[in-house]
Amino acid sequence: MLEPSSLMEIYRQVFELMLLLLEEKKHAGEDNLRKLTLLKQKLNIERPLKIKSRITLLKLKKSFEKTNEKVKAIETELASIQTDLSVMDDESLRVEGTIYPNTTISFGKYRKTLKKQYKNVTITIKNNEIKIV
Repeated sequence: MLEPSSLMEIYRQVFELMLLLLEEKKHAGEDNLRKLTLLKQKLNIERPLKIKSRITLLKLKKSFEKTNEKVKAIETELASIQTDLSVMDDESLRVEGTIYPNTTISFGKYRKTLKKQYKNVTITIKNNEIKIV
């Protein structure tokens, strides 16, 4: 097990695990969609449709719609998590120009009020501390 060096690292690991789980669910859903499509094709071959076949076909259609909605919801959640992960990688602020005293810089829950003036700096967060480079 990895020993995280900061809270951000723990968040990153949780997001990566969620990403893996959601990808597995997405693949399972897509596999179910393929199977439902095959069953639907087999039932459509039979003409004229018997009452049982019609009922089964309606159930297949409903299952297909529900599974398709679940896959789309998973894709949306995957995109959201991937966006969150990419934002975590951008834990810096580049300032071209002057930052004046009493300016408050915040990264999430971490805040720092500057006591002096800085010019052309990069501000990052490392080990739960805002650093000016």
